Amino acid sequence: MIGQLRHTVTLGTDVFGNLQRMDNALEGLPIKEQTCREQLFNLQTQLETAKAEVQKPFPREAELNTQTARLEELNSLLNLDHKEPEIVDAEPDEDQRPPERRRPQLER
Repeated sequence: MIGQLRHTVTLGTDVFGNLQRMDNALEGLPIKEQTCREQLFNLQTQLETAKAEVQKPFPREAELNTQTARLEELNSLLNLDHKEPEIVDAEPDEDQRPPERRRPQLER
């Protein structure tokens, strides 16, 4: 059913059943409208509440600034110690060599 909006109804093979389905869909429109109006009202209320909350100052702003500065200080200290490992010789030590791969013994 198409008007200003589109409403779908699943139709069957029975003509009278299809008419009943369309009637039920039309009768359910006021309920859907009321539900949508209530949702809209709730969303508008939430929007106004959110706008009021955004305007309030953050109560722990000073603590946040202090902790952020401390975090930056710690990150810079950690990055000072982060150096690339130096390569002394090209061969790894004996205990660092990967174990040799076993080769499967195939019979022919």
